[in-house]
Amino acid sequence: ICSYSTATAPNFHYLLTVITNLTKVVATVPANLLLISRNQLTLREPVQTFLPTFHDPDITIQQLLQHCSGLPADLTPVVERNHRRDIMQE
Repeated sequence: ICSYSTATAPNFHYLLTVITNLTKVVATVPANLLLISRNQLTLREPVQTFLPTFHDPDITIQQLLQHCSGLPADLTPVVERNHRRDIMQE
């Protein structure tokens, strides 16, 4: 049994990053492939097609998946857990 909490474990942030990066491979890509196979999604569609309040009409699904949309990597200010904030309106 570890004598320190997981939040202070030396590799906690690295592990969190790895898990976050795997989400795209395990969840997002298969979901997109399913929608594409059903002709419910194309990668070149604007994000606003699905999220009408999204602030940039030129960003596509493909750009989001390839991390080349030009959006910042992190939200500023940082969103804290259980904090209510509508990031879609920013």
